[in-house]
Amino acid sequence: VPPSPHPDRLLLRPVASLALAEQHGMLDGDLDEELVLGWVRRALEAGRRDGPDAPGLPDPAAGGIRVSLRREPGAPAAPPLRHPWERWPGTGSTRTLRLATRRAGEPVLRWEGTVLMVRLAPAEQVTLALSSSLTEDMTDHFALVGLMPNVSREAAAAGNHPLVTPSRPLVLTHAVRRPLRPPAGADALAAHERAPGDTHVLLDAVPGPLTVHAGSTAQLDVRATWTERDDDAVREVRDAAVGTVPVSRGQDVLAAPLHHEFGDTRHRSVRYALTALSRFRGHFPEGGPPDDHLWRVEVPPPVAVLSTSRPAPPVVTGVHPAFTWSAEASDEPGVQVVRRLRAGGRLRVRVARPWHVTGDGERLAVLVWHRTEGETPAAAVAAVVTEAGRDPIWAPPGPDRWPTAAALAGGAGDPVTLTLPDGDIVVGAVPFAPVFGGDGWYADVALPTVAAAGYCPLVRLVVARFQPHSIPGHAVSTPVVTGFAPLLPDRTLTVTRRGARVTVLLAGTGPAGPAANRVEALLERAPGPDAAAAHLSALGGAPDAFAWSATGVRATGALDADLTLELPPGTAPLRVRVREVEHVGADAPSPAAGAGGELGERVVFTDLVPLAPPA
Repeated sequence: VPPSPHPDRLLLRPVASLALAEQHGMLDGDLDEELVLGWVRRALEAGRRDGPDAPGLPDPAAGGIRVSLRREPGAPAAPPLRHPWERWPGTGSTRTLRLATRRAGEPVLRWEGTVLMVRLAPAEQVTLALSSSLTEDMTDHFALVGLMPNVSREAAAAGNHPLVTPSRPLVLTHAVRRPLRPPAGADALAAHERAPGDTHVLLDAVPGPLTVHAGSTAQLDVRATWTERDDDAVREVRDAAVGTVPVSRGQDVLAAPLHHEFGDTRHRSVRYALTALSRFRGHFPEGGPPDDHLWRVEVPPPVAVLSTSRPAPPVVTGVHPAFTWSAEASDEPGVQVVRRLRAGGRLRVRVARPWHVTGDGERLAVLVWHRTEGETPAAAVAAVVTEAGRDPIWAPPGPDRWPTAAALAGGAGDPVTLTLPDGDIVVGAVPFAPVFGGDGWYADVALPTVAAAGYCPLVRLVVARFQPHSIPGHAVSTPVVTGFAPLLPDRTLTVTRRGARVTVLLAGTGPAGPAANRVEALLERAPGPDAAAAHLSALGGAPDAFAWSATGVRATGALDADLTLELPPGTAPLRVRVREVEHVGADAPSPAAGAGGELGERVVFTDLVPLAPPA
């Protein structure tokens, strides 16, 4: 019950005219003349003063008050009560209706003397039916009663007949500011299985059912928040209206699933907010305490809304070798050591825009042989899985022809087994997360064990667009077969300077034949004295403002062999250029630099290492 300085209301005895009282013979017989004449005198004075609206005398047919509760959903029940007025005309012409909070075990309705106590628990609402019961022996004064069956006569005498003793409804409410509890049963929300092409999702509570406190909740608002990905654009959709579920009194359980229309078939991870709004918002002013709103919110964990359309195949625009670089340096008194690692064994697969066409989480899957059919895949499988082999210009060994998922690294998630849309071909798949760069998307696919099996093996990748969050049978596109591309080996370059001597070591796997790779170390000098700028330029941090020139100091050797350079005198900035050259011409030893054989050579590694100024 809202706080009020006047929780009581008066119940007044019905009134009638003096003529009606005389017609019923109320002025005849043994009466208290002084009491009756006092009522008549007051009625006449009121009539002269107030005209037709004067209250008049107490109605002689109204012998008491009848109060009952109407049957309404969610409302408490109580038997009807009757309470008499004093004998006509009586002096006690009023009774009191008092509202109070109902505690456990207390009745809703009870007469306590001349006070009608109505007790309501928080959020309860009742409709009282107030009518007059007839005065004893007054039933026969009504002409209508003579035409009634006995049951109707009894109802009229009890004050429960709509034609003789019509009731007046009175709605009483114990209003509360907030719903007494948030939506319950929704530890999580689960999406119904979507059909192919569905653009909406149906949601049920888990463990369910979804319930609210219907007595204090007028409606349930559902709002959604998710990340919308469209190619390289990412935007946050916050508090998008999903729907409103009206709540009737007594409707604690919401049986129908929640319906969310997206307008497309894409996958999303959606967080839903279930807000129970107070049934009594109109009873309280706007605002109020900041921590005492007119609602309660429940936010279950996110729901995966699965994609319902098969992904389109990716458009591969190129496949080429890729690397990652790392470096470390140590400076000791009189010694400079620079070590750089070029990790190869990977291919960069470039795909055309757009990406995320099936929604958030879209992947590029590399399809591999799933070893279930013996030592070699069947012809149909071999046509749609990744294949590796040695480059025929190099001597053996080479990798296994049919790599499995274990041969790939750097994936975005565990390998999976997929059935391709064309036929019943089962393959393994390793998902990779493409990255946006330049004017398109790319993914780096690492095959370390394939790269380590020989020098520059060739790999033909088979890829597909893959949406792991899809309905069954719609996760993967038709496969796309790429061209063969080489895997370049790892290289570790170590440059050590001790005084005027520089040692260069380039380590890694080289070809077994027909010719070994050549490693060259050349010393270059900058014309200006600004060593810091020269070093920055050498590292690619600024345009090269120096015309670096050869000093004539060079050394030539092989992989895994030390090359030594003696530094010339002077203070000009110096750097070491290191490159590895492979011979791809006739089966003959690689010619010396400048001997006219450069058309049969290919540079497979190069790097620049600035030398620290002398101490």
